[in-house]
Amino acid sequence: MSLYFTSSSLVFAESRDAGQTIVVYLNAFADEKQLEVNNQIKVGQVLTTKSNARLHARMVDDTVLMLGENATFKIDELAFNDTQATASFNILSGAFRMVSGKLTKRPNNQVTLTTPIATIGIRGTDFWGIVKKDSLSIALLDDSEIVVLLPTGPVTLNNPMSLLEFKKGDQRPTLTPLSEEALTSAIKTIALPN
Repeated sequence: MSLYFTSSSLVFAESRDAGQTIVVYLNAFADEKQLEVNNQIKVGQVLTTKSNARLHARMVDDTVLMLGENATFKIDELAFNDTQATASFNILSGAFRMVSGKLTKRPNNQVTLTTPIATIGIRGTDFWGIVKKDSLSIALLDDSEIVVLLPTGPVTLNNPMSLLEFKKGDQRPTLTPLSEEALTSAIKTIALPN
C-alpha cells in the first residue's frame, strides 16, 4: 500500500498545465501512467483510479478535485490567466468532490462539468457527486449555487446541504435535504480510508 502527501503549495506552470497531485492513495493514473504526489496534470489527460484508490489534486486556480475509487475524470479545457477564465471537465464514473478556486470568481467565467447524464454549471462552490451507470447524485455542500442541466430540464441547487438524485428514464429528479448520515457516507467515498 502506498500513501503520499505534500503541502498545498502549487507552482504555476505553462498554459497546458492543469494542476498538480496533492494526495495519491493506491493506484491512480493520468493517461495510464501511475501518478505520485507532485506530478503535474495536463489539459487533455484522463485521470483514473482503481479499486479503493483516491486522488486529490489542486488545479492552477486553486480548485481542489477529489476522486474516489473506480473514477474516470477528464480535463477537457482549463484556461486561467489575465484574459480567460474557462474550464470544462468530464466525469464518466465514480465519486468526486470539487471545491472551486479563483476561476469561478472571475467575471464571465465558464466552468462546466459534464457527466453521461447531465451537465453541471459551476458558480463557485463546494459540491460532491457520484456517477453510476444509469444514475447521478449531486450534493451542494455550501451556500453557493450550481445548475444541473438534465434531459428533463435545468435544476438549480442553491440551498446548502441539498441532494439531487436522477436516474436515466426518470421524468424528474428527486431533490431532498442531505441528511447527516448521507453526508458522512458521501464524504467517505472520496476521503482517505481509515
